[in-house]
Amino acid sequence: MTVADLTISAPAGSYTNTLLLNSAGTNTPFHVISNLTVRPGGALTILNSTLTVDNGTTPTTTDLGSE
Repeated sequence: MTVADLTISAPAGSYTNTLLLNSAGTNTPFHVISNLTVRPGGALTILNSTLTVDNGTTPTTTDLGSE
């Protein structure tokens, strides 16, 4: 479960696009090699799963509607 870059977002006025990692376990993480971006209209929910991101930057949040 590896991708190079991942952006989660949705156009203004539309529904929220959500990536749900649900019960994938913790032994095999969902792996993002470079950039994980959650923009307005996007959401990331992790339940009983693991996510790793290798770009080395500190995650940040904004008040623009991202969760």
